[in-house]
Amino acid sequence: YAVEFIPEQKNPRKRQEIMHELILQYPQYFNPRFAYDGRAIMYISKVLSINNSSSATVHRPGPPKGGIQVKLTLTSAETVKPWLLNSLIRHQGSEQTPQTAAATNLLQLLVRQGQNWATFPNNARAYYTEIGSRGVGGGFELWRGFFQSVRPSIGRMLINIDISMAAMYKSGGVLDVALDVLGARDIRVLSFDGRDPRFRKLERYFKKRMITVHTPAMQGVRKMIYGLEPKAGHYRFNLESGESLTVESYFRGQNKPVKYPDAFGIIISRPNDDHKQIIPAEFCNVVPGQFYKGKIPEDIQSGAVQKFSTMRPEERLKAIQTGNAQQYPTNDLIHDGGMTIDFEPLKINGRVLDTPTLQYGGAQPFNPQNGAWNVVNKKFHTPERLGVWSVVNFELSIPEQVVENFARSLQVCCNKLGEFCHTSCLFAILYLFNLAGMGMNQAVAGTLNQAFGEMRTFMEQHKLKPNHILILAILPQNAAPLRADIKYWGDVEAGVLTQCVRETKIFSRGQPKFNDQYCNNVALKLNARLGGTNSIPRSSALEQLKKAPYMIMGADVGHPGPGIAERPSVTSLVFSHDKYASHYVALSRVQPPRHEIIVDLREMVATAVSAFGVKNRAGPAAIVFFRDGVSEGEYSQVAEKEIPAIQGMAGASVFGRKQAKPKLTFIVVGKRYGCSLYRQRGSGLMSGNCPAGFVADTGIQSPFCADFYLLSHSGLLGTSRPSHYIILKDENFNSNIDDLQSLAFTLCHAYAKATRSVSIPAPVYCKSPHPTIFIGIFVLTTFCSISQTLMYGDPSTLILLVNCLPFPFPFSACFRRIRWYAVALSSTSTATSITRARTRRRCPAGSPSTSIRGDRDTGPSTGGSQSPCISCRPV
Repeated sequence: YAVEFIPEQKNPRKRQEIMHELILQYPQYFNPRFAYDGRAIMYISKVLSINNSSSATVHRPGPPKGGIQVKLTLTSAETVKPWLLNSLIRHQGSEQTPQTAAATNLLQLLVRQGQNWATFPNNARAYYTEIGSRGVGGGFELWRGFFQSVRPSIGRMLINIDISMAAMYKSGGVLDVALDVLGARDIRVLSFDGRDPRFRKLERYFKKRMITVHTPAMQGVRKMIYGLEPKAGHYRFNLESGESLTVESYFRGQNKPVKYPDAFGIIISRPNDDHKQIIPAEFCNVVPGQFYKGKIPEDIQSGAVQKFSTMRPEERLKAIQTGNAQQYPTNDLIHDGGMTIDFEPLKINGRVLDTPTLQYGGAQPFNPQNGAWNVVNKKFHTPERLGVWSVVNFELSIPEQVVENFARSLQVCCNKLGEFCHTSCLFAILYLFNLAGMGMNQAVAGTLNQAFGEMRTFMEQHKLKPNHILILAILPQNAAPLRADIKYWGDVEAGVLTQCVRETKIFSRGQPKFNDQYCNNVALKLNARLGGTNSIPRSSALEQLKKAPYMIMGADVGHPGPGIAERPSVTSLVFSHDKYASHYVALSRVQPPRHEIIVDLREMVATAVSAFGVKNRAGPAAIVFFRDGVSEGEYSQVAEKEIPAIQGMAGASVFGRKQAKPKLTFIVVGKRYGCSLYRQRGSGLMSGNCPAGFVADTGIQSPFCADFYLLSHSGLLGTSRPSHYIILKDENFNSNIDDLQSLAFTLCHAYAKATRSVSIPAPVYCKSPHPTIFIGIFVLTTFCSISQTLMYGDPSTLILLVNCLPFPFPFSACFRRIRWYAVALSSTSTATSITRARTRRRCPAGSPSTSIRGDRDTGPSTGGSQSPCISCRPV
């Protein structure tokens, strides 16, 4: 049945409450009970004894008066038949049909409906409980909950359950919450006017939050906050009789004296109402269980968040068995549907893969132990020489001598690992961060430009070539905006390599904190940024690929944050170009927001194959493509659209010669699906987790296609989650699942910035955080306001910006100084486009000045159209 509410109900929780009250007020119609999806569809096991379209009125306490009308309309959709799932789970290779998909969704809804009708706050996939919640400051508290989903497997349907965490707005008295937001204790700090920044901060925090009002006229009534009123006790209004009163005197007459008249008040009337309704904040409580959907501020206690979200495996499993599993016996819909659920965890058999060997420079290959190793007494496989570098200190509390000692220690460690940092080229300068008279981004750019100018002077005096210039910045503990400004200056404006380190790693509590281990970790990042190779992994699967030129690719789509609809999504593709699968190049584009399929994948793959061919003098004979960020419902779309796009351009011409189409292996990698593996007692590690390399490919496998679960890393805290690999196409290994598992595990050891194996293969691991998606979204955020609409389809939109980043690949420095501007097409048009300004810059290799041209350059030309010199070409 289609469900319609009159008046419309936009709050999902309120819709669930209304449908639950519908059962209680009209039991003669709804026995057995129905399941409601929270949006617009109701499922019931029989046809209701009402007309095809009928309505009922649900009476609820409080407004709107007269109740809420619920209209039910019998749809023309086919009846859901759960027994069709028997054919789906019979064997691997089954095809998902609309009928089996509907049956799976119905089972999912039946399992979750009991919690949806209870008082638990819930979203589409999990419900949360206040038991054991913890406040973390800033007006937020953390709640634990249970994620649950129904998944088909061969021979059975499974319920996947895991512990989830969500940030909630802090509940309790409004004044107490306000003090927590401001980090204050004295109630007198709330006596500010409307121009105070603290008042604006509270107004942003409380707007649209639900509260309960406790006054004689509205005892326990829920209201939404539409704004705040400073010094609410002194606000004056007129009664219907014409008498003028203040809020304080009005409540004094109601025998409800206002204790803090100078504090702010709560506006519960809508902006277009005739009269403003104000309730003193001391009479209001924030309703518990309101989700915070933004990013938790960095100044909140990160240690408390980490401690709350981590649980040892045995504790996590016990919480699931004693918490969520106890809900199923009391779920009437499960009982009425004839379902039975086994509450014991599913036991499966797995195995531990052989660990790949790692090769460092001038040493014998070795095998990491449980996914970890160190670089003591080792040298990089291919160290890259660092030229002129400087240290810029943005944290005033660190003594100058400590910074100098850190720079010297870092230099010593770099030389031990590969002698790529020479004493004669060390040029350490210290600048203090000063915001006097300028904005933060201007101060950052000014400081870095001054450092860069001093470095160029130093190079001219010593006749040094401008190769591998680097600025190392020391930042305060919580400095995300500062770091973004530094990266923007280095990656977009100046074309200079930058490396940021945190002050607490250098100096804390009056004592130096850096040691050789930390300096070695920084050296790992520096050598990778400079284009060197730290180590190379080896395994039988990788050796099999090396018989002919091959490429490893990783791709993902980054979407704007919740509530941001105008910003585009940013796509990213990285590809290897060396025989060790250790060097990668990144490409990036923009596309319409919330669109998961990569629209320009065909052109991006063509660019990657062409670049690979120019570098290696031949096109790839094999491509292994790892795709991240795809949900189960999107597998078929990816197979129908992205695989043909890759195959269509994978055989692009190189040097004018048409290349044979390479063999393709396409694997979807999933991480956020809520599945955890728990070892049996008496086995595994001290952490309680399964060892790195544990793989499970039987017992929980998908009936749709070949898949496996691989735990490739060794977790230090909490419960380690395996990654889920779904093979949509395999032409390179003849569907040999052992070779695919070995290759995935090997690539998890190829992440250059760590001496531990990572949770997913390196090309998928590095495609999102840095630099492609992060930088792409950052640039769009910087230049495009929320009111602007982007024009899509320009094939050069972000590719040059990303290609100039400090990847271990000789991209041209000529392409580094590229800016992006939001320019209105006309005074009458609401659309805007991203256009690129040409930048005239001297080629670092000494060739004449060139002009950077794009497919959609606008504005007058500022230079010639001469191509970059051979040493500055992209490949």
